[in-house]
Amino acid sequence: MRERDLVEEEAVRLRNVVRRRRKELRSRMAEVEREESERKRMVNERANARCKYENDIVTDTATRDASSPLLYQVYGSPRSGTDLSLQGTYNQLLERQFVATEDALNKAAEAKSISQKLVKRLHGNGEVQTTTLHSGVQSQNLERNVAGLKASINTLTSEVQCLNKLCLEWKEVEDSLRKKWKKIEEFDSRRSELESTYTAFLRADISVLAWPGVHILLPSLSLAPAAFPSAAVRYQTAAQDLTLRESILP
Repeated sequence: MRERDLVEEEAVRLRNVVRRRRKELRSRMAEVEREESERKRMVNERANARCKYENDIVTDTATRDASSPLLYQVYGSPRSGTDLSLQGTYNQLLERQFVATEDALNKAAEAKSISQKLVKRLHGNGEVQTTTLHSGVQSQNLERNVAGLKASINTLTSEVQCLNKLCLEWKEVEDSLRKKWKKIEEFDSRRSELESTYTAFLRADISVLAWPGVHILLPSLSLAPAAFPSAAVRYQTAAQDLTLRESILP
């Protein structure tokens, strides 16, 4: 019974280890996904940035238009590379930067439209191909998305491999425990059989000793020890078998 309890405790411990490992892997996968999304967000912000932060000073690196009043409100100076005199929190800085970026994009779109119209007037006919630049930008965005998805797939694949490895290890341990349990059951059945045989012989001996006149036969039996050799051999073999099984039981 003690071996059985130990086996059950070991099985419960291994199940708890597997469950805990799975929880850790799930939390790690969620953390990896959060890190990946944060990395993508930072990459996008860096691609759309129009200023840099160096030596505790925010400086403008974009090309300015001196005729735009918005630049004075956002940057404080129309010259490129000068320090930004910004007031307020970091969120306000981001909001102002977003407004300036959108304004610059709108002006660029208007200038592009005007240039296309001028080119059409100069050539007189034919349609200018304007989708090449947009296609290049879209392809770059798609490539970044594909790279992020590949990294996520690789991470998930490695995690799945770890889980499969843990499942295989747990299955091997379970098979080993089942084999040990089978040996214990075989030993219990064999021990029960030997106990029943021993009890039967003991009862037979007691019943023989209870016969009248058996005390007269005892001296003759002691003078002839080979009178019941088979019973003695059976007792000895059963005892040796039981001792050997108990010693080699894992």
